[in-house]
Amino acid sequence: MNWKGFRKGLVLSTPIMTGYIPVAVAYAATALSTGLTPWQSVAMSLFVYTGAGQMAAVAMIGQGVSLLGITTAVFIMNLRHVIMSTVIMERLRRSPLWVRVLLSLGVTDEVFALETAGGQAKGADNAACFAGIALGAWASWAIGTCIGCGMTTFLPPELMSALGISLYALFISILTPQIRQHLPLAMVVIVSAVTSTLIGSSQGIIIGSLAGAAAGMFLVKEEDLP
Repeated sequence: MNWKGFRKGLVLSTPIMTGYIPVAVAYAATALSTGLTPWQSVAMSLFVYTGAGQMAAVAMIGQGVSLLGITTAVFIMNLRHVIMSTVIMERLRRSPLWVRVLLSLGVTDEVFALETAGGQAKGADNAACFAGIALGAWASWAIGTCIGCGMTTFLPPELMSALGISLYALFISILTPQIRQHLPLAMVVIVSAVTSTLIGSSQGIIIGSLAGAAAGMFLVKEEDLP
């Protein structure tokens, strides 16, 4: 393990940590309101680890949806991770296969955006740096869930729900500097955003991701990539 690269990744993950904690607090409040125990809420953050998927899952639990229905819905919502993991693993192709498989578990929208926008997966310490980013994000999500389980007793529900908006602000703040410098990448983001907005729901996220990927094949050249 290249500890210098790992520490660099932890430092780089600081913006994600500060964004994940309030969103995890909001998730915890939602999970507890649907009947989950604090231990179940934290376990979901540790082992499922998908913000939008967890929000959808706890909502469906509250509505009495079957386990098969919940699993299917969350699986469909997270199909975009196949695309993101493929890109990240290609950037880490010099690392052993078992390392890449393990690191693929840490890919989220924000980790992917930070990694690709900043071009961190370049150089001898690429895998170690990515491990730092991914671990920092995962740990902050779990910590935020623990905090949320303890804060729900004295914070108003309206405030807890409002914390969820920070995840979208974080994602936009990571992408904005990169798309301002590269018009083709900006066009890809616009295509994805418009498509997902017009369709709506979890299907919109998937189709928007695929539409953005298709647009990228025609609009983005190799020199436009970070």
